[in-house]
Amino acid sequence: PSGAMPYIVQFENLPTAEAPAAEVLVEDFVDPGLDLTTFRLGHIQIGDTTIDVPAGRSSFEGRVDLRTARGVYVDIAAGIDVGARKAFWKFTSIDPETGLLPESALVGFLPPNGPSGAGEGMVQYTLSPLPTLPSGASITNQASIVFDVNAPILTEVVTNTIDATAPVSLLSRGLEETGTTNTVQLTVIGDDASGSGVAEILVYVSDDGGPFQAWQTVG
Repeated sequence: PSGAMPYIVQFENLPTAEAPAAEVLVEDFVDPGLDLTTFRLGHIQIGDTTIDVPAGRSSFEGRVDLRTARGVYVDIAAGIDVGARKAFWKFTSIDPETGLLPESALVGFLPPNGPSGAGEGMVQYTLSPLPTLPSGASITNQASIVFDVNAPILTEVVTNTIDATAPVSLLSRGLEETGTTNTVQLTVIGDDASGSGVAEILVYVSDDGGPFQAWQTVG
């Protein structure tokens, strides 16, 4: 429960769209099991343009110059609404001549998508679960994307389950066999009661009190 959970929300102006999108609002609803104070923004992507948000930021405002490709600036505002428990990213096309939204419905920053991916966007962020969450607690996530004045598009619900208990392992030694070579039978057991399971156990050995070194993987 102490680890930061990465989230990515992707959106697309469909190839069948009749016009580019001038405004896009992405909202992501934060599960009660997540600690709002740990919210940190990641990179933002518009087509082939990456906006590098400075590390450690929980809010961001900036302008992207897409005049050459799309004839507009794009103003971006991102952050978290603590009262509503939702993260948000707002993309607004700005007409360079007026400083306002483009008057034409055929002008916008996100065109109908094509093979180059120009009509795609992506936002990233991380949040950490509350440290008191028990094993088995579920954290769900669903985002909403609004293109201009259209109805919200909801993403699929993603669920993560907390595993708050560390796995354990046990190494036991059997009897030594007699003969020209002494052989010791080792038994390795692993268990994870909280449900994630044990993929493999790496056994280390020390020769005559020397430093421990990786010897064998059991799995």
